[in-house]
Amino acid sequence: MIAILGGTGKIGRETLNAIRILEPETEIIIGSRNKPTEGDVSSYIWKAFDVNDVKSIDALLDGVSVVINAAGPSSVVSAPVMAATRARGIPLVDVGDSDCYRKYEAKGNSLGEKTNNSLVMSGCGSIPGLIGVLPIILSRDFIKISELEVNYRIDEEISMSAATDMAAKMNASSTSEINATTFTKPENIPLFGEAIYRYPYHDEECEAVEHIINPLKSTWNMVRPDTEYEKLLASPYKNREELATRISKMSKFAIKDIRPGIHFYVKIQGILREDQKDGARVLYASCGNPAEVSGKVLAATSSAVYKTSRDYALNGYYRPATFPMIDLLLKNINKLGVFESWNIYPYLFDTDTEEVGEL
Repeated sequence: MIAILGGTGKIGRETLNAIRILEPETEIIIGSRNKPTEGDVSSYIWKAFDVNDVKSIDALLDGVSVVINAAGPSSVVSAPVMAATRARGIPLVDVGDSDCYRKYEAKGNSLGEKTNNSLVMSGCGSIPGLIGVLPIILSRDFIKISELEVNYRIDEEISMSAATDMAAKMNASSTSEINATTFTKPENIPLFGEAIYRYPYHDEECEAVEHIINPLKSTWNMVRPDTEYEKLLASPYKNREELATRISKMSKFAIKDIRPGIHFYVKIQGILREDQKDGARVLYASCGNPAEVSGKVLAATSSAVYKTSRDYALNGYYRPATFPMIDLLLKNINKLGVFESWNIYPYLFDTDTEEVGEL
């Protein structure tokens, strides 16, 4: 039995649709504050879920083999849910990143502790999540990596919760009328555009990928096709809440005439496995609606965990890029048709020769 928390939300519904494809014989429970009354989700078993009600969390976990948290990347939801699942020895797959668990760890708990079959997977959406898997796959073509470059562009309306997370991580001055610090200029990235803007970032997912493939140098960037983001960051704002509001509002105008989607550009340079010589590979992939992509990746990860959840050796904390059964995860991703296009170019500017296909 699989429980989906937040199964009535945007990502939750996409997760439900995808998990039905991967696990058609498995019973699914929907956990949410209010009972769904319309759509496909209303036909599933429903249990009340209130993060402030410990009894409702415990009742929802009865008989469940895996819990999927699509309720939102927030420590308000993730920390108490993880505490409950670890206490019961139930694997948890979360769309939220590891930042969501700081409250749990602050009480002296360890995410890496291997006890009670308590497997935890975080960052199981598109970003974070899928973006960490792509460099791992491309790195298999190399025996030594000198440079890793990861760029992504996401075209979607940014929710206030997501904008708040973005604003919290931005570098800013300490004055009352603060500005976010920016260091970008228009660049030409093949396949992305002739005049795009990169915004560097580095988080725990980047560190996890770098630990696995061990590049001598690495860069990670969010890419924007215009200067609106730059103008927004360069203008003063009173606090991060105001900045988050501006980010969310800006996104609504930015995608007005653009089809929602996610685009990835991953470049690796190093010693190629096939001929033991210096070379490069560029992976360019495009996906559709970001919420649908996150839901499918969350479902693909959950199915992989569900199939391996009885393996005690898998206990502990993971993200998709570090999951030992990553090939099973990739098989699920392909089955769900996450990618609209997938090309690997042997050389950075040699777009006449390419490999097209699945992961």
